[in-house]
Amino acid sequence: MSGVNSGVFTGSGFTTNPYSGQLDANGWATTGLSDTSKGFGTSNTSGDHARGLISGGVSTGGLNSFDLSIGNRALGFQTNWK
Repeated sequence: MSGVNSGVFTGSGFTTNPYSGQLDANGWATTGLSDTSKGFGTSNTSGDHARGLISGGVSTGGLNSFDLSIGNRALGFQTNWK
């Protein structure tokens, strides 16, 4: 969706003035993460909201950037539910 990210997402969180790799906090909100909910316009660049770039399986819940192939990434949500 146009205007909700800055460059290819790297799993580095949300800010209202994103640099390359971040999501625009004005276009995203979250609920249900252990690091609390994040409303629209609320920056968060750590913890569950910024789990980073992952190339394989994950064990910690949160938002990740999954490396599918060189230059091809996907936004991912990992739950802690078992």
